[in-house]
Amino acid sequence: MGIRSRLLSTLLAAVFAVTPVIGMFGTVSADEKKAEYRGGLEVSIEEIDNLPQPTVHAEIKGTASEADKKYWWKMSSNVYYDRFSEAEKAVYNRLDSAALKYLLSDSDISDFSGVQGVENGIFVDLDGVDTSSVNLPTIILMFLNSNPQYFYLQTLARYGSGGIILYAYSDFVSGTARAAARDTIKNKVNEYVSAASKYSLPEQKEHVVFELMCKNIEYVTGAPYNQSLYSAVLGKTVCAGYMHLFTAVMNLCGITCGPVTSDDHGWNIILLHGNWYYVDVTGGDQEWGVYYYYYNTNTTAAVMKDMYYLYIPVVSYDCLEDYYYSNLYFEVGGVTYFIANADTRLTRMAVPVSEPTSFFPSSVTYNGKTYAVIKPVLDGWYKLDGQWYYFKNNANPLKGWNQINNKWYYFEATGAMVTGWRQSGSNWYYFSGSGAMVTDWQQLGDKWYYFGSDGAMLTGWQKISGKWYYFEASGAMKTGWYMSGGKWYYFSGSGSMVTGWQEIGGAWYYFDSDGSMFTGWLKSGNKWYYLQSSGVMKTGWYLSGSSWYYFDNSGVMVTGSKTISGKTYNFNSNGVCTNP
Repeated sequence: MGIRSRLLSTLLAAVFAVTPVIGMFGTVSADEKKAEYRGGLEVSIEEIDNLPQPTVHAEIKGTASEADKKYWWKMSSNVYYDRFSEAEKAVYNRLDSAALKYLLSDSDISDFSGVQGVENGIFVDLDGVDTSSVNLPTIILMFLNSNPQYFYLQTLARYGSGGIILYAYSDFVSGTARAAARDTIKNKVNEYVSAASKYSLPEQKEHVVFELMCKNIEYVTGAPYNQSLYSAVLGKTVCAGYMHLFTAVMNLCGITCGPVTSDDHGWNIILLHGNWYYVDVTGGDQEWGVYYYYYNTNTTAAVMKDMYYLYIPVVSYDCLEDYYYSNLYFEVGGVTYFIANADTRLTRMAVPVSEPTSFFPSSVTYNGKTYAVIKPVLDGWYKLDGQWYYFKNNANPLKGWNQINNKWYYFEATGAMVTGWRQSGSNWYYFSGSGAMVTDWQQLGDKWYYFGSDGAMLTGWQKISGKWYYFEASGAMKTGWYMSGGKWYYFSGSGSMVTGWQEIGGAWYYFDSDGSMFTGWLKSGNKWYYLQSSGVMKTGWYLSGSSWYYFDNSGVMVTGSKTISGKTYNFNSNGVCTNP
């Protein structure tokens, strides 16, 4: 199912081997050590009068490929953008457009010399954008936090009438320097993605990345570029760097993840099996080892900024048992469960991940603890017992005709996806191995078929791209000779109906403009030919009634004098031999 490879990376697996990843780097429990709170977030977004224009406008040089743009964009989070108003999106889009140009170009960044001690940044023009209902500091901050790929930007911005200035690290003003940093970032980020790709379930991917970050990164107050993804890639950062790297890697893995910040701390929100969780990698990276926990909505050590409450999705569950648990999974009755909530003050929750079905118990007991079973959130493609199904919004599987990602599929009454031939109504359709309905030309076995834009298989006479074809009742394209309505037609190896002169099997035939084989006398140009009842062009002597005619090797009727087998014959203007 190649077309679904990206979707399936975030879906439940029908059968999988649970590979423990907990503790691979020396995780210890809360009873052994106490976690140290670690912050380090620095943000300055100010409104100023008379917002300056750049003293030097940079010329954007070079163009990036669409593949490059998509790669870097995949690092970004849409958790908050998707909840913005149209006016808020308009401001965000201006910010994104301006930042992307400098991310992928070799141009130096514009000069703002003398502006409160900060020299270099990007001017974002808001001309024509209605900002009357937009809280600009909120959108600017959420833009900077949601786009770790813009590593060259500080969390420093100023705004005023008509525009915004996003300030850059001085070391990344040079396009050459940014290009080198891009390569470093891409190589390191791809290492994390590669490590995550070895696991099938989203929480497995999340956890191995969490622990690798704790292994590879050192928490260092005052580390260079410490509000940027780049600092985490270099291995020394504070909470902002952890937050940005985790956002980038999870989104590249196809797992929805976004940033959350307080006044002095940054962490993440992540979507696993349809439920939202808080993840704080910074808090997990302790000097004495990895301290793995999720934040809980009621017990966060850092209170998120008020702006997030307007846009952040509801965090219903959390994995929190004295801020620590030793395993992500347990198995009961042959079903593997993911611990959705282990907080001793709340009802413990578990979600089955071994295969999607509604036939699960309401609760299960493991190691003397009872967990309420959350019904799995079914959304997207699932493979069960060798059959593919598609669920939408946790409802029953789709049935009948359904359009998914601009392609049509057909599902049995059971919900199983159809492949191969299928009759619907009076029409026949064909569904590829991926389940998508085919259109246009298709070779199936050793036969060619044509399916209309609605997917229905065509039969009989069809004009396609200016050429005529004939399809048998089975839908197979006809080649060679075919009789229809008492007339003979011939179809080339490509299936198109022939017209005009055609050499077939060493003999010449003529087919009229309607494709029918011609017989009898034919005038082509200013020459006469004779096509026999078989359609074969006549050469040599031919007796018609009491008159003899002669046709040369090219089939042309002879007139005038011609020596044949040593004798000279005379033919009048009508081709009749006068001395046979």
